[in-house]
Amino acid sequence: MLCADLIKLLSWQEPDYASFSQQTILEGIRTVLKPEYKFNMRLLQAQYRDRPMSAMDTAIFWTEYVIRHKGAPHLRTAAVHMPWYQTLCLDVAP
Repeated sequence: MLCADLIKLLSWQEPDYASFSQQTILEGIRTVLKPEYKFNMRLLQAQYRDRPMSAMDTAIFWTEYVIRHKGAPHLRTAAVHMPWYQTLCLDVAP
């Protein structure tokens, strides 16, 4: 999950670094201590923990899978065979 997605999910506000002060830090702490934030974090925690295997078992499974399938070329992205400027969607004049 990207940080931007987490901010959106929890209704966080991205800090304004230009006007950062002690007051803004205290306001942020007070906001995070509200019950709605605790509720949202509990939901996020439940979603994260609802998985068939632990994170270690998942990592072991995929490592063994790639070994069994000799690098698993069928799972590789097509971007591996593209020049770097195409993967970044840059227009290059000929």
